[in-house]
Amino acid sequence: MVRPRPLVRRVARFVPLALALGVVAWFWPVVETLSGPRRAVLENAVPGLELGVSARWYDLGLNRRASVKTLAFAADGTVSLPDYRLPTHAGRIVLKRVLTRWGFWTGCEDCYGPTAYASLYRRNDYAPPEKTRLAQNAKVEGDVVVFTVSLLADETQYEERPLVVGDLPALLAEARAIVAARESVNVDPARYGAALRRLNPVRAEIYRDALLVWMGGKVGYSLNPDSVGGPLINGAFVSGTDYAGIQKIDRL
Repeated sequence: MVRPRPLVRRVARFVPLALALGVVAWFWPVVETLSGPRRAVLENAVPGLELGVSARWYDLGLNRRASVKTLAFAADGTVSLPDYRLPTHAGRIVLKRVLTRWGFWTGCEDCYGPTAYASLYRRNDYAPPEKTRLAQNAKVEGDVVVFTVSLLADETQYEERPLVVGDLPALLAEARAIVAARESVNVDPARYGAALRRLNPVRAEIYRDALLVWMGGKVGYSLNPDSVGGPLINGAFVSGTDYAGIQKIDRL
């Protein structure tokens, strides 16, 4: 009968302990911090509208639950956002580090994560004035997210206006200048030139490299200063017109 060697016996004695320590280490509670905006700024141009910010973050590969925190803006329109701390286990962190290096850890922000973002919510009952609607724009600058809230004309509450083009080159030139400046997605009527004032849209907005002018109801036009065709619009039928560089938009 061959007896186990002393070294083998010692190793065999520590194997169960090592396995037990490995299991404990795998499930040891730790915290992962996700990346995301650290501060929110509100530029609210709507009197009587009270807004707060809701921060949401998750990584379903680390924790099956999403975290949500609602915050109120200070008097100066700013608020510090959470640290996006996510409780998980050490084993999941190790797995994430390995899979991320090999490109197998999902980055889908609409399903598994990881993701962290902030959005606005209303803190009071507010009804916009007749023929207007609320609009917001969010822009991330470094670790700061800036929310801009304003009132826009609601073209669906207006009768359709005819397409009146007097000077096509001038109209496309004005559209080109507004798109190039990109001061805001929604264009202030004060920035209209003579050709746009004659066109008289209910409102105008920048979309990709085109200027969209909404003429009332479900009808709008795409002014494309540097291309024959305009951008595709979700939920709308786009067709040509008698003017080069202008396409008609019919919302479905």
